[in-house]
Amino acid sequence: MRKLIVVVAIGLVVAGGIWWKSASDRKKAEAGDQGTPVRAVRAYMDTISKIGTFMWSEKRQQKIKADIKELKKKPEEQAGKEAKGLFEKYGLKDPTYLFEEKKYGKAAATAFLLFHFETFTVKNDDTKEDTATVTVEFTPQDILGLQALTTKLGAPASKTEKKPIRVFFDLKKRRHKWYITKIRGELSKPIDAFSHLRGTR
Repeated sequence: MRKLIVVVAIGLVVAGGIWWKSASDRKKAEAGDQGTPVRAVRAYMDTISKIGTFMWSEKRQQKIKADIKELKKKPEEQAGKEAKGLFEKYGLKDPTYLFEEKKYGKAAATAFLLFHFETFTVKNDDTKEDTATVTVEFTPQDILGLQALTTKLGAPASKTEKKPIRVFFDLKKRRHKWYITKIRGELSKPIDAFSHLRGTR
């Protein structure tokens, strides 16, 4: 009888520990980027827009190049430690953690980075228990840096009205976190093409 009581007590302690860890993981996940579908998509779009701005904006490139130049003057070990902080300073992080499949996330980033945009709008979201769709619109300032290049060469700026691009993010909830599983809409074809090149789909 005493052994049974001990076994039950141990079982209760283990179950309590598992419940506490699960509750703690859930609380942590809900407070992070992947706590809601909209927050996950905002985190992705925010990072992509920042990376795109550094890719296509000469002023931003000069700024980060100056910082990197300063890092190179420092001892290798110190420079290595400070480099991570430098990229965090500019919000430049790998956004693939927000995807169910990292390779698909890389293909999506490649497609988005064809465009230079700094702002975007989350139009709405349709969330069920563990699936969701979030709609996003953004208007490219430039595509492949062509407008910046023609302006630099002295050609007149295009007067063509810039049209917004609409995309739909499908997400799934797994272990209290929301992950992007598919991107549909106007960028779905280039994303799928890059996915095939990467051998993901």
